[in-house]
Amino acid sequence: MKLYFFAVLRVFLGSVFIVYALLKFLGIQFPKMHVDADINNIDPVTLVWFFFGYSQPYMLVIATGELFAGILTAIPKTSKLGILFYFPIAANIAAVNWCFSLPIDVKILSTFLTLSSFCLLVKDLDSYKKLLH
Repeated sequence: MKLYFFAVLRVFLGSVFIVYALLKFLGIQFPKMHVDADINNIDPVTLVWFFFGYSQPYMLVIATGELFAGILTAIPKTSKLGILFYFPIAANIAAVNWCFSLPIDVKILSTFLTLSSFCLLVKDLDSYKKLLH
């Protein structure tokens, strides 16, 4: 049962990142925006979306990282490597969401992704230690 739980969790985490990457590649998330207002009058969510959508190459780097981490995490043979990439990306997303007042559902999801990936990382800590010795 325990192995089944972790397998489902891995596939879920990987799938979320793959979907988010595809949304960025398709221009749905972080589209190029124009802001004509005074910076002090822009709400934090709009500012974050403007920032990430402002540079197409930067947004593509983010999407590529999410896609790479998501695919590696979802595949059983590469999941341990995938989680090493996944966790810091998820932690960064959660930090942005909490620090820039994004909606609570987005904060909860990103925090769940971060904590879940951390749990998978800790679960395989002995495997990572063996690589370092």
